Amino acid sequence: MVDILEYTPEEENPPSLLDFLEGYPGAVKEQFMQGAKTLSRHRQDATAGPIGAAQMLYSPVAPTMEYFYDRVAHLLGPNLNKMWRAQHESHNRALESLGFEPHDEYQDITRKKLRMPLAIMGSVLRGSPQWYSALRKAIKDAKQDKGPIGYWKGQIKNTPGATSESTKTGFDERLTTWGLPPEITKESIGFKEFEGNVTKDEVLGLLEPIELKETVLGGEGYTSRQITAEDNAGGFLGKWGVFDPEGNLFWPQNVKGLRGRGDHPEVYLSENDAKQAARWHNRQQRPTQLTPRFADRQDLRTAGGTNYREILTQLPKRESSDYWYDRQNEYVQDMHKKYGDGWVNKATDQEIKIRNDLGRRAELAEGPNANYYGGHWTDTGQENTLGHIRVSNITANNLKSLHSDEYQLDWWQAAEKARRREIRRLSQALDISEKEAAKQVPKDYGYVTKPEEMDSDGNVIPQTGEVPDEPFKDKGWELLFKDHFMEAINDPSIEAITWTTGETQADRYSLSRAVEKIDVVYNPDRGMYSITAYPKSEYGGGPTGPPQVYEEIHGDDLGNHIGGELAKKAMDQLNKKVSENIEANRNLAWDVRVEYEGLDLDLGGKFLKFIYDSKVPQFFNKLLKEFNVPSQKVWMGGEEDVGWVIGHPDIGPLVDNRFNIIQFDTREEAEEYFLNNTGFSSDAPREDWGVAPYSSLPEVWQQRITDEMREKFKEGMSLTKREDAGLLGSYA
Repeated sequence: MVDILEYTPEEENPPSLLDFLEGYPGAVKEQFMQGAKTLSRHRQDATAGPIGAAQMLYSPVAPTMEYFYDRVAHLLGPNLNKMWRAQHESHNRALESLGFEPHDEYQDITRKKLRMPLAIMGSVLRGSPQWYSALRKAIKDAKQDKGPIGYWKGQIKNTPGATSESTKTGFDERLTTWGLPPEITKESIGFKEFEGNVTKDEVLGLLEPIELKETVLGGEGYTSRQITAEDNAGGFLGKWGVFDPEGNLFWPQNVKGLRGRGDHPEVYLSENDAKQAARWHNRQQRPTQLTPRFADRQDLRTAGGTNYREILTQLPKRESSDYWYDRQNEYVQDMHKKYGDGWVNKATDQEIKIRNDLGRRAELAEGPNANYYGGHWTDTGQENTLGHIRVSNITANNLKSLHSDEYQLDWWQAAEKARRREIRRLSQALDISEKEAAKQVPKDYGYVTKPEEMDSDGNVIPQTGEVPDEPFKDKGWELLFKDHFMEAINDPSIEAITWTTGETQADRYSLSRAVEKIDVVYNPDRGMYSITAYPKSEYGGGPTGPPQVYEEIHGDDLGNHIGGELAKKAMDQLNKKVSENIEANRNLAWDVRVEYEGLDLDLGGKFLKFIYDSKVPQFFNKLLKEFNVPSQKVWMGGEEDVGWVIGHPDIGPLVDNRFNIIQFDTREEAEEYFLNNTGFSSDAPREDWGVAPYSSLPEVWQQRITDEMREKFKEGMSLTKREDAGLLGSYA
C-alpha cells in the first residue's frame, strides 16, 4: 500500500486513489470508489459532489482506520489549495481596486488543519455510538428459543438495566399475565401464571422499549463581533461585522436573497444590528426550529468556545388518541370479518386483550402519553424535550474537549414548577411552612400519571398534574450526562469532556445580575418575612425597574426566594435586631429590616454547586471507575496559559504594591520566591500560604477519555442505543 503519510502539500503528483486503496478489501474499495466517481459529476448535478463526499467518508474505511483522515486530507489538499489560492488572489485584487489593503499571502492548508474537519464530518455521518434497550438485549441474547415465563424473567433479572426498563414500560405486567384472560391481573384472587412455554418471538412481541431521539440545534453558522486589525478590513476597524461559518468577514455579493452590497463587507454601527443580521443569515441556512435558542447569550457561554450547539434529548412523537381509536376500530372490523356477529364470544383471550389494549392506549394518549411542547422550545416546533445540553469545543489542560455550559431538564422542571405551586398553596392554606407542605405533595405531583377518571356519579375527577408523564423523571440528570459523554466518545478528535464549575454557574445566575437591591423584613409578632426586590433596568422600566414584593413567607421558605446562604445571613441579622429591641424595651411588634446589594447578592447557588461540583463528577467517577481516570478541575487553555503563584485559600493570589498578581513561569521559580520571603500578609500566617497553579482563564471540570473507554462503549449504553445513523438518531 502507498504510504500517503509521507506526502506533503508541496508534492506535485500525490498518489492516486487507486494506489491508496490497493491494500483494502474489494467491498470497501467499491463503496469508497462509488462515492469518489460522483465527485466528477458535480458540474451537471449539484447534489453529486456532497453525496459523493459523504459516501467516501461513510464507507467502512472511515470508522475503522483512524489515520484515514490524514490520507484523505493529503488527497484533497493540493486541489483545495489550488482553488482557495486563486480565490484569495482574486479577493486581494478586488480589495486593491477599492483602495483597501490586500490580505496577507495565502498560506497552504496543511494536513493537520484539513484532517480535523474531515474527521468530524465522518463522525457526524456515521452517527453516534449506538445506545441499546437492555430489555430487548436480555430477550434476544437468551440461549433458548422458548421457555416458561419464569425463564424469561430470569434472563431479565440477570441483564443489567433490564429490570428497571421492564418495570418502567409495563413489560413485567404484560409478561406475567401472558396467555391469561384479559380481566386477569397480578392482583386477581388465586392468580397463577401461564404454565406453558412462551417463544422468544412472542416475548419480543410484548416489548415497548423506551425510545429516545436527539436533535442538534446549531453548529457554527454566521456570527457577529467587533472588527479588529487582524480582519484586514481597512476603514471598518472598530465597527461590528458579520462573519461567515469559516470565521471570515462576510462580503455580500449582489445575489438575490442576500442583504447588503458587494462593494464592502457587511458592517454595522451597533452590536445589536450585527447580531440581528447574523441571525438573518442563519435563518436562510436552516429553519427556525433548528436555530440554537441561546446562541446570542454570551453571558451563559464559556468564552473561547467554538462550534456552539444545543443538543436536545427527546422522546419520539406520541400517537394521538384518534390514531389509537382508529386502530382499535380497524381491529374490531378484522375480528368481525373473522368470526362474524358476536365475535366477542368467539375470539381468543389474547385477541380480546389486544382490543382492550388499543382502547387503553387511546385513553393514555389523552393524558399521560400526550406530547409535551413546553419549556424553552414552546415556539420552535420541538416536542417532547426531556432536557438539553449546551456544548462547544474548547481546549482545557492541553486536551481538545467537548464542553458543556449547561445541563437542563426541561420536562422535569415544568412538572416541578407545578409541584412547587401546590406546595405554596398548601403552605398558605394550612398555615405551615413550605418545607412541611412539601412532605404532603408527591414527587410526581406535576405529572399526569393516569387517564381521566370519573366518580360513581359520572363526574370527572380532576387531574393533579400539568404535564404529560415521562419515564426518566428519576434518572433525567444521568441521561444528560450520558448524552454528553457519548457525543464525545463518537468524535475521534475529542480527548476529554468538560463542564462548568458550580461557582461559574452560581455566578451566571447570581441575584446580582438581575437585582439591584433586596430588602428583607421580619415581623416578630407574626413570625413572618417579606421581601422587596428592585430589578436592574434591563428587567424593568426606570433606573432599577418596578419593585417586586413577596409577603407572608415562613422562615423555612426564605431560602426558596433568595437562596439558602443569603437567607441564613438575613435571619441571623434580623434575630440580632429583635434581641436589641428586647434589650431596649422597644415594641416587639415593630418590623426589623435588613438591606442587601452588590457583593452580598452573590451568595447562593447551592443547588447549582451540588449538580456541577458533586453530582456530575460522582456520576462519571462511578461510571468509569474501572479505568482509574477520575474527574478533576483543570484550567482552560494549554500549558502556556497556566502559571504559578503564591496563594491563600481565602485571600487569593499574592499581589504586588500595584495589586497586580505576582505570577511565575515555573513551579520552581514560585517555590524559590516562597522560601526566600518571610511574610505575605499581616492577616494570615505564613503556613496558610502555598504555591499553586494559576491562570486568567476559567477553571472547568474535566473527564479524560481513553482508548479503552472508547472500546468499551463503542456498542453503547443501556437504554441509550441509537438504532439508526445520521444527524438525527432514534434511540431505544
